[in-house]
Amino acid sequence: MKISRVVSKCLLLLAIVATTAFANDDAILTVSGNIAKSNQPDGKSYVFSFDALRKLPNTTVQTQTTWTTVSDFSGPSIRDLLKAVGASPDAKTVDVKTFDNYPVTIPIADFLKWEVILAHSQDGKRLTLSTRGPLWIIYPVDKYKADLDNNATRSKFAWAVKGLVVR
Repeated sequence: MKISRVVSKCLLLLAIVATTAFANDDAILTVSGNIAKSNQPDGKSYVFSFDALRKLPNTTVQTQTTWTTVSDFSGPSIRDLLKAVGASPDAKTVDVKTFDNYPVTIPIADFLKWEVILAHSQDGKRLTLSTRGPLWIIYPVDKYKADLDNNATRSKFAWAVKGLVVR
């Protein structure tokens, strides 16, 4: 009986956390690695709040994913984000850090070639942990089907993103 109550409480807590949106001034993304700019005392990382991400130029990508119908995803291009933190011109890849520890490394060449965004909103609604947020890497697959409609690209659609490490 006690175990079922503990499990019930844990499940309730998980449900609350999963549906919680981050406050606008909460740190939702940390960029580190081979970057020239920092806003942290250690001088090694740049932390963005939701408001700070919205201050970057935002783009809307209309595309369908494996998990959604055609939707309008909005957020800054990762190209602009890397520019904002002073990513080294010698950098070749970005390791994506997620809340669920999904391992993915993306070539920086992808961000230069296509308008890959770090979506914070889908169809005008802010992403939460339960809707694959707070941040989700989105490629413009519908716009470039011949190049991007494949498993290699789909594997880079990391959600629940919390950090980027520039290498």
